[in-house]
Amino acid sequence: MWITILEILAIITFIFLVGFLDIKSKMLIDIEKLIAEAEKINASGAKKMEYVVGNIYAALVPLAKAYFTKERIQSIAQAVFDRIRAYAENYIANK
Repeated sequence: MWITILEILAIITFIFLVGFLDIKSKMLIDIEKLIAEAEKINASGAKKMEYVVGNIYAALVPLAKAYFTKERIQSIAQAVFDRIRAYAENYIANK
């Protein structure tokens, strides 16, 4: 049987999507760890964010850097920080 061009494109898209989701899930875990490390640094919030974003960006493969720009990573890191903060505030309020 011959594989059509659409089937090939569907397979390539699927592989790309799986790779993208794997990179993003690992990135979220790494961001959480880096936020915890950054909180130990005696620096401003901007410097801590720079530490997190810089480390994540440096760890990316070149192809991933085309999508995960520093600005996008910063946005993701801020969302992760906001969720951690909301959880902590909720935990303290309900203690």
